[in-house]
Amino acid sequence: MTASILLIGSGRLAKHLAHWHRLHHNNTIALNHWDRNLPNSELHKCLELKPIVWLAISDAAISGFYDTYLKDLGLKTVHFSGALHHPDILSALLPFTVCYSRKLSANVMGRSFS
Repeated sequence: MTASILLIGSGRLAKHLAHWHRLHHNNTIALNHWDRNLPNSELHKCLELKPIVWLAISDAAISGFYDTYLKDLGLKTVHFSGALHHPDILSALLPFTVCYSRKLSANVMGRSFS
């Protein structure tokens, strides 16, 4: 089975992620795309492929979407919110946030982090 990603969303972030994928992984990892303008049957069809799910939707919609469509499927799911914590969804920004906060606290304490 080939690795695949299901990109959920139609905004600026989703467009940037799709463009990045085309530049870097177009021939190695399949990318499917769904947004709320498409029928739910298309979403279910994409989910049958057992993809990694990228949630490029508004912060307010992430938890509800996950609970409604993804919770019981056991799929790796990633969100891109800087403000959301959900125990079952990976944060794409967490590594950056941890590194940045360490650097910030080191600078505040008068030490150089690098």
